[in-house]
Amino acid sequence: MAGRYVVLSDIHLTVPHAWAAFRDQIELGALLSHLAAQPSLTLVLAGDTFDFLMLADYDGFDASKSAARLEAILTHPGNAPVLAGLRAVAAGGHNVVLLAGNHDPEVLQPDVRAAFAARTGLAPQRLGGDTVLYEPPGRSPVWGYRIPAAAGDAWIVHGDRWDPSNFIDRGAFVEAVAARRPVTLPPGSQLVHRVVRRLKRESYGWVDQVKPELGSVLPLLLYLDWTLATRVLKDEWGIGVR
Repeated sequence: MAGRYVVLSDIHLTVPHAWAAFRDQIELGALLSHLAAQPSLTLVLAGDTFDFLMLADYDGFDASKSAARLEAILTHPGNAPVLAGLRAVAAGGHNVVLLAGNHDPEVLQPDVRAAFAARTGLAPQRLGGDTVLYEPPGRSPVWGYRIPAAAGDAWIVHGDRWDPSNFIDRGAFVEAVAARRPVTLPPGSQLVHRVVRRLKRESYGWVDQVKPELGSVLPLLLYLDWTLATRVLKDEWGIGVR
């Protein structure tokens, strides 16, 4: 996969609902259709393309549900412009690299990748993904996508790799899913699943834009809405605040 590259990251596409963050399906579909008409290129979807954590019916990671969840996202009528754009990219003979992020580690699963290829019409040999780029001594490997260049290779790596509260070890994830072992998501994902979703439903639609989540969301909410913050702390973690 050499030549021209277009990199898109953190789209956070999910099944549309009242508190979903991404609302620009028409514009994204138009961009993808524009790219489809260009000379040969590689489209790199660099993680968090999809937001499984923000599915309205999400009840925790479950490898057996991942492919169906992706299907629900891609086939929802509200996301039709995006799917049409992806299908146009595939029909144009372009390559696509689908990388995992901390909101969509599911795209590391073979069945999810197969579902993505089938829905977009992308030939399997044109779909790239995460590989090990570097193995630092005593630390988890760096996963991502390598672009070779004469002046030096470029790496595309999703940002959770350097964020301890959101980091997902791709190798450990792949091994756990293959062995049908439970997968424990990082603290940041737990916060989104158990707290941020609830706050978005309860009038704080902007809360997922506050970064870093672990150090900011609850302190800010304690200032803005003491009653709601203390209720969330008690309900989700059994912490009483006076």
